[in-house]
Amino acid sequence: MKMKNKNLLAIILLFILIMPLMSLSGCKKDNKLYVPDTLDGFNDEDVRIGVVKGFVFENIAREHYPKAQIILFDTREDSYKALTTGAVSAVMDDDAVIRARMRSSAAYTMMDEYVENCDYGMIFPPNEEGENLRTQFNTYLAGQKENGNLQTLDDKWFGESTDNKVTSYDFLSGTNGTISLAYSNDNIPFTYRSAGKPVGYELDLIAGFCREYGYSLEAEMVSFEDVLNGVSEGKYDMGCSGFTITEERAKRMLFSDSTYSGGVALCINSNAELMNNKGSFFTEFKKKFYRTFVEDQRYVIFSEGLSVTLAIIAMTVIIGSPLGLFLYILSRKAPLVIALLTRGFVWLIYRIPAVLLVIAIYYAYWKDLAIGGIIASGIGFAICFAEEVYRMLERYASRVKGGRLEKQFILGYKNNEDFLDELVKECGKPMLESYKERIVSFIKMSAVVGYVGTVDLTKSMDLIRSKSLEIILPFIAVTICYILIIELVVRIMKKWK
Repeated sequence: MKMKNKNLLAIILLFILIMPLMSLSGCKKDNKLYVPDTLDGFNDEDVRIGVVKGFVFENIAREHYPKAQIILFDTREDSYKALTTGAVSAVMDDDAVIRARMRSSAAYTMMDEYVENCDYGMIFPPNEEGENLRTQFNTYLAGQKENGNLQTLDDKWFGESTDNKVTSYDFLSGTNGTISLAYSNDNIPFTYRSAGKPVGYELDLIAGFCREYGYSLEAEMVSFEDVLNGVSEGKYDMGCSGFTITEERAKRMLFSDSTYSGGVALCINSNAELMNNKGSFFTEFKKKFYRTFVEDQRYVIFSEGLSVTLAIIAMTVIIGSPLGLFLYILSRKAPLVIALLTRGFVWLIYRIPAVLLVIAIYYAYWKDLAIGGIIASGIGFAICFAEEVYRMLERYASRVKGGRLEKQFILGYKNNEDFLDELVKECGKPMLESYKERIVSFIKMSAVVGYVGTVDLTKSMDLIRSKSLEIILPFIAVTICYILIIELVVRIMKKWK
């Protein structure tokens, strides 16, 4: 039976060693993405959806595709480059922006259905001046819809034509004041720069509005977020950049009537070689292993956790073993008061969870040290291990010669060396097996600390401390509860014997 266990252990260790090598060799060659055929299919853990930071698409993507990996990019250009190289399965964007990309490159294809239908509009400051300007613009917009000019602009900017677009600014002699406009680049076809000049669907619309109402225009290109913040704070009279009308944004600024109705869509790469449906279980396992273990650098967490675990278990065994023997000798050979205190200490340690003991030691002594968590964990587990060694010695000593060996030791007929020699001679093999089992058990316990981190384990205590006027009372209350629960369990288990 032992030989079979050893063979099984060898097979498991070999598998652990070989799998990373197989993954490293296999996944780089098969670096294809899973790109579903339907919108619902994108709600999959193997799908990577690229979105731009600060855009509404991040929330929409997380709402509709909670299982997918949401990859954030600083700019639209970065997100589409990632799509071109196969780093993401799709990019979530406005349908008009995607269609503009499709006109400039055959590498892009848009999914047939919208993820969400959306309306887009201009933004104005939430003040009286902003309200008046919005009223004027809405009146102008309604007239453009009625006379068909808005449809002409739609065909110009959203149609299939790839001709260079131009926005004319010949209204600088307006007599009714100047409108300060904020817009952002990289929002083709809504707002962008071409040949060094601002152009786009919304800029054309604003240009016509300024001509009709006699306004001059000062257009300033800023970041997407600065458009939103600048208009909401009243720095600009008006803003545009293909803004989706949302309830959250409407709390900060005023929206015009809808200037364009479209939707949020998914853009995928039309290059079939970059796409791949899910393969076999083994292929998918290799891909996931490589992505989570290597690409996401979780091997760093693994190695750090392993080193912490090894350090803690070394402290546990090296400190806990002699401490357990020392406690046993004190409880038998020391004066009555010290012996009773020692037994009371062992009784208490048996009933306090190891994690609570670690937290108490951490806050009492080493919370300010960089490696204080490791030291506190090592000492805490060493004390718990000492209690295990104490009970192991107590149990096996009581078995030798019907307990006579322990009585002779207590009465002083046996010194420490003779007592240990006779105990090892009579119970050496079963004691060694029991000792090894306890080491394995503590490796499992300390592994949690190794991978979660002692400081993380103390966050719950930080929360308690931050919400309480007294630092120590919550900890004492939790400890007493555990002591009572464990004492009750111990008593119940004794009755089962």
